[in-house]
Amino acid sequence: MTEVVMLLAEGSSEATLYVELAKKLLRASKATFNELSISVRDALRPMRKRLAIYKLCGKVILVVLKCGGYENLKHYIKIMLESPSLVDAIDEGLRRLIIAADRDRSPVTSLYNVISSMGLKVALQGNIITINVSNGRSLMLEVVEQGVDEETRQLEDDLKSLVQQVWPIINEVIEKVKSAMGALNSKQTIGIYEAIAVNNEGLPSLIAQAIDKANIDELKAKLPKQIRVMEDLMEICKA
Repeated sequence: MTEVVMLLAEGSSEATLYVELAKKLLRASKATFNELSISVRDALRPMRKRLAIYKLCGKVILVVLKCGGYENLKHYIKIMLESPSLVDAIDEGLRRLIIAADRDRSPVTSLYNVISSMGLKVALQGNIITINVSNGRSLMLEVVEQGVDEETRQLEDDLKSLVQQVWPIINEVIEKVKSAMGALNSKQTIGIYEAIAVNNEGLPSLIAQAIDKANIDELKAKLPKQIRVMEDLMEICKA
């Protein structure tokens, strides 16, 4: 049976980050909606236009949902959990959801509260929310909180050391700006890299190029939270 892992990305930058990592580390290749089982398709049909689907190996499919904001992310989780096809979808391989969201939204607590309010039995351990859906069937929801408490608590915190590694020449520009204007937070720093390295083409473009230019050891060192997700997917492929 094909296992389906679904990644709910708060925004397009998160989606790009995980898709590019999956391509580089897992040789992910494009798949189609119709390659999913009937019940999985039915459960995901309301969000079909926002999905990107990838094969990771012969028995694992990664479904990436570009949520377009945190409130939408919560909305889509509720839609999935209310789907009459969810139990059958779980039986057909949909057993794991990965949430990529900024720490400033307190996603572990927030999502636990949202799901609990739906009357479902929920267990919380660390960043893992286990949902008892029906008749012993469960859905595991892993929350990857982006950012660090000492900075903006957003994705840019996680990206800063990677872009510094990939484009060291821009570090000189950053230091000149800091000497003229004072300290910069990670969002301001990433904004300068974005302007110079990818000509203001946007954060997703910066992410894609940084991952392309970095070697695997650099990615492991600079993006440990995201790499752990990739390593878990590797283990599923090997099982």
